[in-house]
Amino acid sequence: MTSKAKSLILGVAALACAAPAMSQEVVFRDDNPIFPSTGIWWTANDGAGRWGVVLEGQESDGLPDGQLAVTIFSYESANTQRQAWYTSAQGYAFNANWRLDGFIGDIQLDLVQSVGGTCLLCQDNESEGMPADPDVSDAASITFLDTNNAILTVGGVGHQLTKAQFGGGVGASYEELFTRPYQIQFEASNGSTDFRFIDFVEPLLSQENITFQGTSGWNAYGFTARGEINRGGGYNPIVADFEIVVNDESNEFFLNMSYNGIVTELKLFSFNRHMFEGRGISGFVPNELDSDLRSNALLISAPSMNVFRDPGNAPYPFRAFGQ
Repeated sequence: MTSKAKSLILGVAALACAAPAMSQEVVFRDDNPIFPSTGIWWTANDGAGRWGVVLEGQESDGLPDGQLAVTIFSYESANTQRQAWYTSAQGYAFNANWRLDGFIGDIQLDLVQSVGGTCLLCQDNESEGMPADPDVSDAASITFLDTNNAILTVGGVGHQLTKAQFGGGVGASYEELFTRPYQIQFEASNGSTDFRFIDFVEPLLSQENITFQGTSGWNAYGFTARGEINRGGGYNPIVADFEIVVNDESNEFFLNMSYNGIVTELKLFSFNRHMFEGRGISGFVPNELDSDLRSNALLISAPSMNVFRDPGNAPYPFRAFGQ
């Protein structure tokens, strides 16, 4: 687990164990980089010829956006019967303008090919292997459209990559994850109106095959969450409606909140299969001149939470406001 992951999880645990102080200023995470999902990615082709990429993000004092270690499992172009693997560890370039540009960051790869290494049926150190000039001599890069979709470009040839989901049926997708119990943390502010939600929720499928953002094939999962609002006269408890909108084909997810004409839309980025971060796309507060509503969200579903349906029996002390 990377230090970034540990810090994020420790922060989540701290928030879960104590009711939030509503006097705290809403802090937005837009200046922090969005890392692609750590783990196995693969190409769209299926079967024995599939090849893939393993990613791991790590922080570094000299690289404020962090760096990515990349391993590519492929086949040599001169001998497709022979497997080859390539490694690269370079600085990750987060794109803070991702809302307009359509990608969250990229990395330039300096690929090194490994050959002659120890095989699975060999004794360790029987053959130490050595780096070799890769048969991929052209410049290579990965552009991350979001945390689950990317394009690997080598010598002008583009390969579409998708974060791997294992198994068959709904178990091979993110779709079934959105009916699990979650702790939601949500903050929004436009300077004159502040929201904060921390609640234990369980989304339910509410709409199927709807049109969203101009395309069809989206499913919506709805829930309500308890929180508080401050419109200049102190905090008051409220209940707001939330909706997670999911496209299982493109592996894209959004979170919408509505309360008395106030609406927000956030894009969800999966840190892994149990933690999603939302960053605001748009927001609106009616009857206010300053209607630009900024927002953050976290959805956390630890595996051990999945068997619990009563927040009082959850393995962690999840709390809502007033508790």
